[in-house]
Amino acid sequence: MPHNEQEVCRVSTQALTGAEAVAWELGDLYAGPDDPRLETDISQALADAGAFRERYRGHVADLDAPGLAAAVAELERIQSVFVRAESFAFLSFSTDTADPARGALLQRVEERSTALSTEVLFFGLEWVAVDDARAEALLADPAIGAHRHFLASSRRYRPHLLSELEETLMAEKAMTSSSAWSRLFTELTSAFKVRIDPDAEPVGLEQALSKLQQPDREVRRRTAEALTEALQSELRTRAYIFNTLLLDKATEDRRRGYPSWIASRNLSNEASDASVQALVDAVIARYDIPQRYYRLKAKLL
Repeated sequence: MPHNEQEVCRVSTQALTGAEAVAWELGDLYAGPDDPRLETDISQALADAGAFRERYRGHVADLDAPGLAAAVAELERIQSVFVRAESFAFLSFSTDTADPARGALLQRVEERSTALSTEVLFFGLEWVAVDDARAEALLADPAIGAHRHFLASSRRYRPHLLSELEETLMAEKAMTSSSAWSRLFTELTSAFKVRIDPDAEPVGLEQALSKLQQPDREVRRRTAEALTEALQSELRTRAYIFNTLLLDKATEDRRRGYPSWIASRNLSNEASDASVQALVDAVIARYDIPQRYYRLKAKLL
C-alpha cells in the first residue's frame, strides 16, 4: 500500500471525535468526593431511615390512606437523597475505573446504600401483606394520589418475596456476590486497550467499538480483527464472571419461585410472560427477514 494511503487509513482509524477530553460534569450533584454535603446527606438519610423504621415498622397495615401516602412520600424523600449520592459515586467511578479513590468511594456508598435498604425493606413486605380488600380500598382513596401506581405495582411481587430476615440476607450478600462480580467485569472491560493501528496508540474498548461504524470498510475490518484479538485477553475470567452471575440469578429465581429466567424482568416491565413469549415466537418465525436484508446488503457492498 502506498505511503499516502497508509496515512489515510491511520487518520481514519485514529480520527479525533472532539470528545477526548470530555468528562462527567458532576457539580450539580456534589462539588467533588470531598464535598462535606456528600457525607452529610448519606448520614442524614441513614438517620432518617432509622427514624422511619421506628415509626412505621409493624404499623403499615393500620395506616389510613393519608397516612399511607405520607409514609410513601417520606420513603421517597429518603431514597432520593441517597440516590443523589449513589449517582455521584457511580458516575465519578465510571470516568476512571482504575482510580482506587473513586473505587473506594463507590464501595463505601454502596455499602451504606445496602444498610439503608435493609432499614426500610420492612415497609414493602408489610404493605404486600395487607389483605386485598383492604388494599383495594386504600388504593381507591383519592388521598393516595400519585403514589397509587407504585403501591399497586409493589403488590404484584407478593408471591416472590421472602421473609424480612431472608430479604435482609439477600441484600447484604449481594455486596459480595452479584454486585461484586459485576463491578469486577466493569473494571476489566474498562481497562481494555485495542491496538487498531500498529503505529498508533491503543484506544479504549468503547472508542474501538465506535470504529465499527466507520464508512471505510478497511477501517471496520481492521477494527474488528483488533477487537477480536484484544478480547482474547482474560477471556476465561470474563466467562467465569458471566457463568457465576447466571448461577446467582438462577438460584435467586428458584428461591423466589419465578417460573422462568425472564419472569422477574417481565414482572418489572409489567408485561405478562405470555405476551413476551408471543413476541419471541413471532421474531423467531420471521428470521428470514433479516437474512434476506443482509444478503441484499452484501450484494450492494
